[in-house]
Amino acid sequence: MRPLYSFWLLSAILRNPILALIVLAFIYAVIDQQFIGVLPDFTKPFRRNSRIRSLRAEIERSPFNAAASQELGLLLVEQGSYEEAAKRLQSALERMPENSNVRLGLGIALYNLGEYEQAVAEIQEAIKLNPKAGYGLPNVYLLMNELRLGESGDSAVIADLIEKILSYGSPEVLYRSGVALQQVGDKDGAKRMFSAAVSNYRSFPGRVRKLHRRWAYAAWLRNATIR
Repeated sequence: MRPLYSFWLLSAILRNPILALIVLAFIYAVIDQQFIGVLPDFTKPFRRNSRIRSLRAEIERSPFNAAASQELGLLLVEQGSYEEAAKRLQSALERMPENSNVRLGLGIALYNLGEYEQAVAEIQEAIKLNPKAGYGLPNVYLLMNELRLGESGDSAVIADLIEKILSYGSPEVLYRSGVALQQVGDKDGAKRMFSAAVSNYRSFPGRVRKLHRRWAYAAWLRNATIR
């Protein structure tokens, strides 16, 4: 009743029900970002795009700025601009060959471009340089690669990756792994990952849960719809 009353009150004040809905949605989004954490950060794309423009300008002025190329490449991976991301990260890698984040970002970009063999090599090198690189995300991509191979995939490698993800994965990593398993028809494996994501989330103290709540709810919804 309270949301309906708020909508009625705003509609009466603004004399426009559509505008009232927009205002209520905005208020809820702000509250969610501050206290709940279910919705994605609606300001993040704008902040990221602004930073990307700034970094591109910086690299034009200083083409050999490896740190700027690294940051730009990783932001482009987030954005889904994988071709440019790979180019920027290759440039950074020439000057930062021991940087695990550069290698991991490059591996993710190459994987999404269909360059699977090179992607796996970069991801494995990132793990070798820093076993904690990506906080479990590299194992998700290695698992996806093995699952992609179908019957040619190494079942022992898949089982080992699954155990590593279940042991050390965050709710996001567990959720992404569950989606990968669900896509190849492994319903039991997917349910196991989604359940682990929810359990993992519940193990965090209250002040930390907000950071992982979005993935926990997504995992719970996925788990509930598997038949």
